[in-house]
Amino acid sequence: MMSQWGNRCFKALRYVLLGTTLVLTAACSSDRSMIDLKRFVLDMHKSTQPSVESLPKLAPIPAYTYAASSLPDPFSPENVFPSASSADTEPEPEPDPLEPDPTRLREHLEGFPLDALQLVGIMILEGKLQLIVVTPDGMIHKVAEGAYLGRNYGRITEIDLEARSVGLEEVVKGADGRWQKRTVSFLIGN
Repeated sequence: MMSQWGNRCFKALRYVLLGTTLVLTAACSSDRSMIDLKRFVLDMHKSTQPSVESLPKLAPIPAYTYAASSLPDPFSPENVFPSASSADTEPEPEPDPLEPDPTRLREHLEGFPLDALQLVGIMILEGKLQLIVVTPDGMIHKVAEGAYLGRNYGRITEIDLEARSVGLEEVVKGADGRWQKRTVSFLIGN
């Protein structure tokens, strides 16, 4: 149990601490110190002058008068979307005689590029030379002259038993957009 004298001391100590805290808080936030700080900042700004470069002189731009009112409007619908009946249309190009027939059913071996097909051998079946071809999926096919191989409409033109070679004529589109024939030959078994 605390004595009355200790209780009084404790209350007095509380009041002393509260008073000290109030005095210190008031001293730290006095307006006088803020006035001194503002005066110091103003004095510092007065003594330093910022240097600003002047803007460069711009050359005068001559005036331009647009005098194309007599010319046709480039944004008129006739100029943006020319009609098909205008006289300056290009004539229809002649049909390309080498263009492949789009209605012809493509053969199975036309689905593979030539470099993916393996030409493994030649056999004679019913008096005709047959080429033995292995596809990338491992299927074995036999084809004769006139059959199609590869994606470029390649047609077998010759199977040479003695030279063990195959001649192929492909039809490819040239740089000018026209179809061109290209001859390719392969050695069998290589």
